[in-house]
Amino acid sequence: MHKMFHSHLSVALVTALHKVRKERSEIAYRHFKTGIPDFPSVDLTIRPFSTTNKAYEHLLIVIFAKPQTEPAETLGEDVELASSVNQRVLDLEQELLRAEETLQITIEELETSNEELQATNEELVAANEELQSANEELQSVNEELLTVNAEYQMKIQEMTDLNNDMDNFLSSTRIGTIFLDTDMRVRRFTPAVTKEIHLLDIDIGRPISHIKHHFEYDDFLVDAEKVLQTLVPIVKEVRSRSGRWYSLRILPYRTADQFVQGTVITFVDITDLKLLNNELKIKSYAIDQSPSIVLIADPNGSIEYANPKFFEQTMLTREDIIGKPESMPKGGRLHIKTENVHDHKIRILFIDEGIGIPKETLARLGEPFYTTKEKGTGLGLMICYQIIENLQGTLRFASEFGLGISVEIVLRRTISLSRTTNSTSRGL
Repeated sequence: MHKMFHSHLSVALVTALHKVRKERSEIAYRHFKTGIPDFPSVDLTIRPFSTTNKAYEHLLIVIFAKPQTEPAETLGEDVELASSVNQRVLDLEQELLRAEETLQITIEELETSNEELQATNEELVAANEELQSANEELQSVNEELLTVNAEYQMKIQEMTDLNNDMDNFLSSTRIGTIFLDTDMRVRRFTPAVTKEIHLLDIDIGRPISHIKHHFEYDDFLVDAEKVLQTLVPIVKEVRSRSGRWYSLRILPYRTADQFVQGTVITFVDITDLKLLNNELKIKSYAIDQSPSIVLIADPNGSIEYANPKFFEQTMLTREDIIGKPESMPKGGRLHIKTENVHDHKIRILFIDEGIGIPKETLARLGEPFYTTKEKGTGLGLMICYQIIENLQGTLRFASEFGLGISVEIVLRRTISLSRTTNSTSRGL
């Protein structure tokens, strides 16, 4: 503002403004000499705009008025310009000194700040280098994670394929299976089990005791808890109300680390097997009670079964005939040969690869009560001799010890034989 006035007036004006702001009181100069020819003097009044309202305390009112009276000692205070100027100069010098001190302090602070900024910059450079190094490490870790992720994706696919294979396997086997946890809650089941147990997919997690079944088996839950406690499997045959039979197996569910985490219950339909078993029992009973001799051998010629009538007629025991023949303890082949000979006769020849019979024993074969067995009676071979003689046939033995034995039976062709093939061979 002081730049708008004459330099002679501006110094006094600035001094007066500074004093009013400081003292918050009115100042008046009467007949103030301006140094301007057209306006040699003015009445100058400066006062605060408001002393009560703090919103306007920074505002000042400056009034320039034309003097109404002649200059007199009693009309106002004379302005001592030199004194005001000197005071203003002193104030400005003090303000300048304070400004210089403040500037010096500011310069020192700026220098300190500059040093701190340089140190901070160096730290930031070091941190940036560390971040770059960390970024390289993260890129390396990211590549490893991508590799691990790809491996896990392959594992997940393998597990999915394995799960699908297991589902198809369990479905194709038609074996009813229930997996229970340690609280007897359903973990998983196969479709085949739903024929006899009312299980749905929403029953996963439900206690097995809440599920109804068609088995005539009241100890179902008790046996499952027993297996979980004792770890001893239970195998039973149970019948359903529909009349079908099942083989029930309850086993502990073991993890790869051999921890028990529940039980596995399987149901295998054995209805057809039970029916076949009953039929075999009936037929076996019929064969046992048959008045005819029945002898059953495997494809290798080893006798597996003989009915009581056979033992009654031959006076042999089961130990004598069942299993491996006594003449070939190390195994071998038994050759059977049939052929037509002269005079309408048939010759049947048996040749084994056993240990043979010593000459002294061979000479006594067929004698009454002569036997080479610990519990033998010596009557079986004698009866065979008599039967063949009654049929007008002959029975001869030939053997060399260590080279096997041959038995020749010659019968008339009028005798009906079950085997008419020219030559056969069986192995034992």
